[in-house]
Amino acid sequence: MKLKYLLRAVQKYKCSYKSYSTEVEIDIPKRIPRGPTDILKALASTVKRDPTAPHYKYHDDPYLIPYNNFTKRSYALSQESGRKAARWIRQQHKELFQHKIAEPLIEAFIPTPEYNENSEVDEEILKKLINNGFVSDALFVYNLLRNKKIDITPSTKQSLLEFVCFTNEDEPISEDWISERWFLMGMKNQKDSNTWKNGGLAEQLFYELKSDVPSSYSAIICGMCKYFQVSKAFEIYSEAQSKNIILNVETYNSLISKAKFVNESHPKIWELIQTLLNEMAERKIKPNVKTLNSVLESLSKMNTNRNAKTYALNTIAEFKSLNIEPSLVSLYYLLEICSRNKSQLSSMLSAILDYASNKNFTIRDKKDISFFSKAMEVCSKLKDKDLLYRLHELLLTGNNYNLIGDSFSESVYYRYFFYLLTDTEELSKVMEFYDDLVPNVYVPEPSVTNAILKAVCNNMAWDLLPKLWSDILLFEQYEVSGVLENILDIASQNEDKNLMEGMSKIAWSAWEKIEGIKRERSNFQWSASALGNIILILLKSGEKAKANLVMNKLIQLGSSAMNEPKIEALSLYVDSCIESSSPDVAIKCIQYCNDIGFTETTEFARRINSSIELNPRQYEKLTSIVGEDCLKVEKKKDQSR
Repeated sequence: MKLKYLLRAVQKYKCSYKSYSTEVEIDIPKRIPRGPTDILKALASTVKRDPTAPHYKYHDDPYLIPYNNFTKRSYALSQESGRKAARWIRQQHKELFQHKIAEPLIEAFIPTPEYNENSEVDEEILKKLINNGFVSDALFVYNLLRNKKIDITPSTKQSLLEFVCFTNEDEPISEDWISERWFLMGMKNQKDSNTWKNGGLAEQLFYELKSDVPSSYSAIICGMCKYFQVSKAFEIYSEAQSKNIILNVETYNSLISKAKFVNESHPKIWELIQTLLNEMAERKIKPNVKTLNSVLESLSKMNTNRNAKTYALNTIAEFKSLNIEPSLVSLYYLLEICSRNKSQLSSMLSAILDYASNKNFTIRDKKDISFFSKAMEVCSKLKDKDLLYRLHELLLTGNNYNLIGDSFSESVYYRYFFYLLTDTEELSKVMEFYDDLVPNVYVPEPSVTNAILKAVCNNMAWDLLPKLWSDILLFEQYEVSGVLENILDIASQNEDKNLMEGMSKIAWSAWEKIEGIKRERSNFQWSASALGNIILILLKSGEKAKANLVMNKLIQLGSSAMNEPKIEALSLYVDSCIESSSPDVAIKCIQYCNDIGFTETTEFARRINSSIELNPRQYEKLTSIVGEDCLKVEKKKDQSR
């Protein structure tokens, strides 16, 4: 019975499907290939950055969020150091970790084998070490195989040659240590110095394999160019030419990029570049974007040549005809080529932004990360805020922010960004960007902090000072004398009574912070102007007792302190002494003014003498400073009135 009803239901469904299918045609779209992380990327694109939240690599805990460049670096590297320590323990005590970490087994999670003179090794182990990028182990196993007189095939030797030429026998930083690479890339020495290991394993392997094999010649030339053994690289290139050996495109790219090291004359450099390019065309070696960048790199080193820009633009046009579009570093080299001429630089950057507008760039050359910081530096030098906004919009387009570079490049970008903003934009707009970027994306250097303080001073925006002082404390820039002096000087100019309390808190906080530091270490040296501004701020707020402490410090330092305090601060201090009938304290101030050499010393002494009843000892002390005649003149004037 149930089967009967089921058959009727199926028949009814078929009829309804037929009637539906005659009315609507179903168009099944073509399958779109998806990557394993496409869903995650789609979800991530729906979440905007929270400017109040720290970077995900830091713990979201108020006590563990870094607020200055030093602690950001320390926290990130210490976290990575913990992972290194865990890996080291696992490597050193393999016997304690017998459980399966993953199924199927992930080789990166298991301890790596250790090799010694007694290890059983073969060619397969050497090939595996080369593929995994273990430089020291690969070199050790290779020497072990040679000592044991185990034959190694030429293909494996070629792989080892390419590996050694790429690394120059040095162990690179592992791709696993992202933070270490991020923070240390900007600290590397960028000088063009020869670091190639002459007579090393690379050259030994090359001469062993030397049988007119193009791949061997290509590998050794690329390695020598990479580590600036340029003269020898061109010697081997000439040898390859004499034997009619066809080299690969990477070899020509390396030679073109180092053309400037062969000749000092600009015409000869360009002649060599053209010779190499023509040779590629004759041998039907297809160029790529790195060929374009190599040409532009050499042209950027001859930017004093008036034809360099023409050569560069013609080269880009020719490569476009080959369907090779410039990458970001190509645009960087164009800026370098025009750097000598301000008008050319402005038009070039504008044209670059027209070309790159709304484009989502991907990294095609490892030097692509150089563009954004260089372009922002150019914007700052040109004082062009319109170019700044266009460049910043490009940076935030798609995934372009991934190409801002390492931590150093990111800091350079935002440094020039704020330099230009503070010079050309309204303060409200500056603070809008400041609130969005500081401190989780960017921690301003002291020079940037000073530029922002200058803008606050020019706009008399004293209400922003408490917030900026709070950030200065977080960034630990209160020890930087320039920053401290600037904020105290601006705070001392405030005339708004409603803000006096806030200014007083800044001044006293600065005093307590520095004095607290000086108890532990004595690196910081008070300047007379900073102490004078603190006194002035405290007196304006009616904080006479605190001002006395600072005045004692100023008197103690005397003429040894840098520069001098504002006369306004000393005048106000004398008035406060008169108001509180404190002649002894006032006379100390008079003594200080006399020691420094203020011309107002006599005026202050007369003011005290005419306003306070001095006892004989006090009067004698005062006359010893300014002379009795000065005080008598003042008394005669009073009697004549």
